[in-house]
Amino acid sequence: KAQKLPESYITDILREQRTDVTYLLPFQVRRKIFTLCIHIEQQSKPDKTMSYRMSLYAHLIWDKQRQEWKEKNTQRKDRKFYTILPIVFYTGGVTWKKFCSLREVINPHSPFDEFVPQYAPVFKSLSEISDSELIVSDNPFGWAMRLLKKVKAPKREFLLELEGAVSCISKVASDYQWRKLTQYLVLLVRNRREKTEAEELISLIESLTRSERKEEVREMATTSAQALRREGALETQRENILEILQAKFQMVPSLVLERIKTIQSMARLKRIFNQCLTANSLDEIEI
Repeated sequence: KAQKLPESYITDILREQRTDVTYLLPFQVRRKIFTLCIHIEQQSKPDKTMSYRMSLYAHLIWDKQRQEWKEKNTQRKDRKFYTILPIVFYTGGVTWKKFCSLREVINPHSPFDEFVPQYAPVFKSLSEISDSELIVSDNPFGWAMRLLKKVKAPKREFLLELEGAVSCISKVASDYQWRKLTQYLVLLVRNRREKTEAEELISLIESLTRSERKEEVREMATTSAQALRREGALETQRENILEILQAKFQMVPSLVLERIKTIQSMARLKRIFNQCLTANSLDEIEI
């Protein structure tokens, strides 16, 4: 049975990623059972360095394993890193023309190419999956993904798709699935449709929801509006930090940039911003 990666393995950079899911599950090959770690990253924009990022996340997970071995004094024969299956699920509207492996990003030259790792995550684009495939057997998640594909459709068409998604999710999904998927629909409407449509569309979601759940939908709508304002403030603070770092130090390591972009704590961002103002080197900044 699949289970989420233990909390102790999640580093700050992974914990603050809102678009990734990591599961552990037993896998059997030729009577041997081992633990397979599946890391799924949802990406909304093409990124040439995506293979590098996925490789970085894998190494962070392995490093946490290594630390735990030391803390628990695990016997050497039992110290085996997870086999990690990296999957990139692309949901953006712009065509991702070529997904590059890590080797292609580095572009190695002979005779040193043997020292460059071959790392190529599984790549799956939402646009390659047909509408009918997504909703086969009335899959609630498939309906949500189908609605995402139609997010820029004319209002009349989007209304019909939204109605289908809400109806399926209300009838088929478990309580946990309903809560997560309905929250996703509210956020999708709030963030990706015209602001003038948001309240009408959220009202439609509420009207199609069972009476005992309507209050939850209203709470989701309020929370999503607050989250949108909060995210705007966080993004502004992140941009301010990046501008100072690049102005003072010119070359900023990609890992530092990646960490800053994923920080969700305003208090932490303010602390980093104040440190940036007086720091003479990156080592003086606690990121």
